Amino acid sequence: MAVVAAAREIVQCEPLGVHYQLGDVGQLRPVDRRFDIAVGVQCLNYAVDILPA
Repeated sequence: MAVVAAAREIVQCEPLGVHYQLGDVGQLRPVDRRFDIAVGVQCLNYAVDILPA
């Protein structure tokens, strides 16, 4: 994705201690470390099953 590539370029020029990872929400795996924030964008658009509220 172009946005992630642009963000990675910015971090190379000005290190912020940020790690960007792009992937499929359906393929998430447990993390072995703590993290401050996770952002999901347009995840529901691709969900196979969405339970009614």
